[in-house]
Amino acid sequence: MTVTLDVLVPALAGYLMLRTWNLSRFGVMTESGYHVLFYSVLVGLLLYTAGLAAEEWLPLPKWAETAFAWVEGGLTTRRATVWSLLFGVGLPQLSNRIYSSEKGNRRAARKRGQFVASVLDDAMRMGRHVEVSLRDGKTYVGLVMRNPGVDEEAVLLVPLLSGYRRPVDKRLVLTSNYARLLQARPARQWEEDLGVAIPRSNVMWARPFDHKLYSVPAGEQRPRMLVDDE
Repeated sequence: MTVTLDVLVPALAGYLMLRTWNLSRFGVMTESGYHVLFYSVLVGLLLYTAGLAAEEWLPLPKWAETAFAWVEGGLTTRRATVWSLLFGVGLPQLSNRIYSSEKGNRRAARKRGQFVASVLDDAMRMGRHVEVSLRDGKTYVGLVMRNPGVDEEAVLLVPLLSGYRRPVDKRLVLTSNYARLLQARPARQWEEDLGVAIPRSNVMWARPFDHKLYSVPAGEQRPRMLVDDE
């Protein structure tokens, strides 16, 4: 039983750490079961090694001493096992206070080459307008409120403008302007009243949208933007 606990508990501790640590939990979501098992055992081994050092320098909490008092033999080794579980649960909570889930999500997206998610994330963090083009040709220009990243299935966008890309030359044609609707509402209500949830699989590409660089063909009128006084 001693050997069984010394193997299973550190592996469990490694799994808990991988699934709760912002630096790793978003990447684990996309891994296969075999990879997750391998990483859990590997991290558990590191935690168990740290537990061996801790049992020499740190006393075991009193509640843990009581809980494991029924185990016969191998108490010294089992203390390291308990420490590995404590580290697996406690260390991510401490680290997450510094390394936010947004940073972990962004890191995982970039690591897997999800550059659309990275563009959307940058636009959301910096409050910039972004153009999102869908597979059916529909195009939205607006503010990203929630980024799909790795753990979300949709991007939530508050549109300022919408239109389409012409099939022949892909020129952007803006047909709708939501500036008046947005200006009539406080910003805290934009997401609830006008937010558009776009499935991640429907997004073809995304790019930052600079209104000053948007060219208007001859004969067309530039749409009035949110910053204009309507």
